[in-house]
Amino acid sequence: MDNHDDIIARMKSAKMCVLPSTREGFGIAALEALACGIPVITVDHPANAIWVLITEKTGFACTLSATDLADKIPAALGHHAEMKEACIAAAASFDWDCIAADLEDYYRDVIEKQKLWHSTIGL
Repeated sequence: MDNHDDIIARMKSAKMCVLPSTREGFGIAALEALACGIPVITVDHPANAIWVLITEKTGFACTLSATDLADKIPAALGHHAEMKEACIAAAASFDWDCIAADLEDYYRDVIEKQKLWHSTIGL
């Protein structure tokens, strides 16, 4: 598949994204699935950062158990349509414009606190 639009169309036709990895640094595949409106099933594990992206509105986190993972699949199939908008909204918060605005707000807050601290100690 050479056409990016074809790839996105195929992703959007999915009902869920299952990522049973126990070790992911961030989870770009999960974020891409959410951006396509697809709920994500992943493992709630300390070394798996994907679960941070998942809420009860955007997917399912299971224990490190094949049975628990298998139980989440029918749940995702049954609720994927009603989860679509929440998935898209969750992914939108990772848009570069949102990230840049959040980072700018953070730096402004740090600068203001620094100014306040300096004025408090007489610098």
